[in-house]
Amino acid sequence: MRVEAICRKIIKKVTPTQLEKDNIYKIANCIKDKVKSKADEFVSNIQVTIGGSVAKDTWLKNEADIDVFMLFPVTTDKKNLEKIGLKIAEDAMKNYRRSKRYADHPYLESCVNDVRINIVPCFKVDQMKWLSAADRTPFHTKYIKKKLLKKDLRNDIRLLKAFMRGIGVYGAEIKIGGFSGYLCELIVLSYQSFMQSLKMASEWKLQEVIDIENLHKGRLNEVKRFFNAPLIVVDPVDANRNVAAAVSEQSLGEFIMASKYFLENPQLSFFQEQESIPISIPLFKKKLKKLNFDLVSIVFEGDESIPDILWGQLYKSMKAIRKTLIQNDFNVLKGSSWSDERKNNVMIFALETSILPPSKRRIGPHFDSKDAIDFLAKHVGKDMTIGPWIENKRWVIGVKRKYTDAVSLLREKLKNGGNDIGIARRLIEKIRSSHKILVNEEIIDLYSSNEQLKTFLIKFLDKKLKWMP
Repeated sequence: MRVEAICRKIIKKVTPTQLEKDNIYKIANCIKDKVKSKADEFVSNIQVTIGGSVAKDTWLKNEADIDVFMLFPVTTDKKNLEKIGLKIAEDAMKNYRRSKRYADHPYLESCVNDVRINIVPCFKVDQMKWLSAADRTPFHTKYIKKKLLKKDLRNDIRLLKAFMRGIGVYGAEIKIGGFSGYLCELIVLSYQSFMQSLKMASEWKLQEVIDIENLHKGRLNEVKRFFNAPLIVVDPVDANRNVAAAVSEQSLGEFIMASKYFLENPQLSFFQEQESIPISIPLFKKKLKKLNFDLVSIVFEGDESIPDILWGQLYKSMKAIRKTLIQNDFNVLKGSSWSDERKNNVMIFALETSILPPSKRRIGPHFDSKDAIDFLAKHVGKDMTIGPWIENKRWVIGVKRKYTDAVSLLREKLKNGGNDIGIARRLIEKIRSSHKILVNEEIIDLYSSNEQLKTFLIKFLDKKLKWMP
């Protein structure tokens, strides 16, 4: 299929119908009026606006989130902003399901007719005089809307968002480490079309810089040192902020390569999210056996933590465990995490082998080196040492391994929750009290009815990313 036909088909698929738009705008204005009415009961000069992709008409079909901002006077104390802001939001949404969420400060999340509503307090500030992180967002909305008046790029923006979603890098939350909606909008504004965005991205290098408004003109190296991130997109409304700060090296690399592949061979599959694949336990075990490595899984109980905090803690803990495995000679091919963000957490590692020989060789300096005597003094005669002997002009010893079984190593290191190896503080008690260490198919035996986890495991075992030829 030609690229033009693919783009037309995707645009039709991801653009909200007029009926959906009318419904979303009706809900948005209704909630805005409710919030404004309640706000006037507290402070008469609170401004209420709609922000985000709904205000800009850049959301993907059936994926609208309505962001309602309450702009408080800058004279408001921050504690009062949080307290009054939440009270207003609670009163406005008292007839709907709702819960408190946290970013820079608390906000309220609710749901109306299956549409998520975020009601966020912030300050009505002048540009660059931010008092909270949320203060920038109304400026983002104004900036994008103004640019889209000059050239309507909403179809191109939706194409890029759908492409990002299809290859699995859409979303700035820590779990994904990918591209936010606002970042997608800025990329398209910078390059002026979806296809040109892919062409330019296919040639990106690490620490690529996009500065649409030339806020750092002539200071490229300084900008790279200042932001020190895989991708740098200077916020047009704040020269000191990198909109791409959440983008991980993995997400960046996958987007660059997916762009190359799509330009070479355009396919609809680039826009299609990986579906949940029903799989039998015997088929999973057969797939695992073919790969010829060992899976070591650490499973433990969860709780309803704030997702970004949970995933930050999981990734920090994975690094600690990976480091411990490598330090003890277990070669880690790759690792990943899964969580239902409520009751179950899993950290999983693919190892070349989970069982090692009882000893290993350690090659020392040449026998005529000045360092030879220090090497021998350090090792010879120790309980864990075999040898020494000379081989190819070098001193060599054998060293008995303390741990030959990855499971035994992890049991020892996690019996106190992993406090000594750098497990994230919030997970220590849960790991200490509830962790299990499973090898290979034991993970699927334990969670045979959990379709989400099974889909994650299949993706983990896949030999390639789904969009790769």
